[in-house]
Amino acid sequence: MDKQRLEEIKAELDLLFEEWHQFTYDALHPLVMCYDLLKAYEQATTWQDISTAPRDGTEMLLFEMVEIFEQDEKQPYMFTGRFETEGNHAGSFVCLEYQAFKHNPTHWMPRPKPPATEEE
Repeated sequence: MDKQRLEEIKAELDLLFEEWHQFTYDALHPLVMCYDLLKAYEQATTWQDISTAPRDGTEMLLFEMVEIFEQDEKQPYMFTGRFETEGNHAGSFVCLEYQAFKHNPTHWMPRPKPPATEEE
């Protein structure tokens, strides 16, 4: 589902919720569940501010702008990482591949599940 369609559905649900007093509980309950699912989907598929990132060692996708050697401009950098809770980098975000470096990501997103294999 693309972001535009997600916004359209959300707008339609917002209009319905403005008239919530016209619905019985039985009719409103599925709408609330649908709205909650859309919000969860949106959170799982869009970049979120780093201030909302888990701080419990959960692996996630991280984003930051990094300086490239001998260039005056920054480039986007996405990596799989986590917030370290102990060790040399406790209290910092680290890349799972290159743990020697601390990072200063600005955004995060949950890691997607890997694709299913033929064996599953």
